[in-house]
Amino acid sequence: MRSATRPVSRGGQKSRATARLRSSRSPPPAAAVAATAKVEPAAKHRAANGVEYFVCGDPKGAFDTIVSLTQQRKQQLLAADAEASLYFGTPQHMFYYTESSIGISISGGSVTFFYPRSLRDHSATINLITWRMVKAYGLPVRPTTKRLSTGADQVEVTHELAHEQLSVCLLPGSRHAVRLPMTETLVVKDTPLFDFLASNPQMHVVADFVTTYPVPQLHFRPNVLEHPELLVTILVRNAPGVRPAAVHCFAACCTSFSESTDAKLGGDVTAPASLSSSRAAAPARSSR
Repeated sequence: MRSATRPVSRGGQKSRATARLRSSRSPPPAAAVAATAKVEPAAKHRAANGVEYFVCGDPKGAFDTIVSLTQQRKQQLLAADAEASLYFGTPQHMFYYTESSIGISISGGSVTFFYPRSLRDHSATINLITWRMVKAYGLPVRPTTKRLSTGADQVEVTHELAHEQLSVCLLPGSRHAVRLPMTETLVVKDTPLFDFLASNPQMHVVADFVTTYPVPQLHFRPNVLEHPELLVTILVRNAPGVRPAAVHCFAACCTSFSESTDAKLGGDVTAPASLSSSRAAAPARSSR
């Protein structure tokens, strides 16, 4: 089985541990997870323009790229490779965390989690959560003056979570669980696309990333400083209908955060003034 492309590991060593969580709906082969976790020694190369890059599994001599294959050759290869056939036959969109693999709880020792339907958006610089989740679990909120916009639309936002009182946990209840303080999170109107959208600042400390071949997987490092070779893998679910374009005002590239008050690019959230109140306020009715 071919191994998927992975960032260079420290010292080119193999990962010492990989945790796996199966999806109950569409469990891919365990071998696919193992293939993605495999790290080979990487050879450093340099392009003609000076760019350095690294290569694993380099074939000897010249080789064809996939775009140069004839249609007949593609069909022959796909017929002989069930993994590749499944990959190219499945449209790639954004991905949901596997059910119950990410939970939210009140900080301060609580072990009670709720498990929202969660998306990981690698274009987002602020979390989003829906009013439905806020009301269902009595989450603490406060007024905000931040503004959320897509490329063409302004999205009304009146409140944010009092995130200092909350935490986000990956793989709660497992040996490899990581409980993270929640970062800034805006409360948005209900959407069928997600309950919670996790941003880059939220997951920065665990250095997470997604690979899509041979199956969609999310990888993170519980302690990159003391155990840089420890890599945890969670199988993620394809999110059909969620594409990196504005859908119901929410999708990839529409949740970036900036302190600038005059940012005009699609996807910014601006904070023109400090919060008028730091106390938790009752949820306001969302506009629909």
